[in-house]
Amino acid sequence: NYTYFMFTQALDLAWWKDYSFQCEPVDFSYTPRALQIARGCWYYFLLKIFDWLDTIFFVLRKKQSHVSFLHVYHHSGMAIITWICVKYLPGGHSTFIGLINTFVHSIIYTYYLLSSIKINMISWKKHITQLQMIQFFIVALHFTQLFWTHCGYPKWTAIFIIPQDVFMLVLFGDFYYNTYQRANSAVKSKMHRK
Repeated sequence: NYTYFMFTQALDLAWWKDYSFQCEPVDFSYTPRALQIARGCWYYFLLKIFDWLDTIFFVLRKKQSHVSFLHVYHHSGMAIITWICVKYLPGGHSTFIGLINTFVHSIIYTYYLLSSIKINMISWKKHITQLQMIQFFIVALHFTQLFWTHCGYPKWTAIFIIPQDVFMLVLFGDFYYNTYQRANSAVKSKMHRK
């Protein structure tokens, strides 16, 4: 799985070793490690383009039920944000988003794989959505640290990323409520009526 590979690369190149969870500047030098991290950011961007193409394939296959505002906004937004990071900040503090995101997507793609070979994974769906919501909370929390630490990473990224993650948390929370909580309430009330 390419996503899992990206996750292990982010750990190996940065987050397991030298990167500070408080505040990490971008290394704009031409050292082999800095170039490797920038290349990893570029590959992550390509991965987000691939995720975005998922939406286009849903439209082409006329699976409109899969194309929600949440789906389109999330995948389009990730592609745009990742491009900005690759272009202007290829490394540093924002790579934490890629670390967490590739971890979550590794679990999602494992779910898809197991479901495709007819292993009943329906109970995982709810927990995957919960994991995605936790991801947005952790990333927003991670970026708040830029307000009180000074390492050279631009603070404007926090002003942009935190509201974005809060909005994603609201969208995923709404999806979670409508898909799992409301559905369970409807089933329970139906059973009580019988």
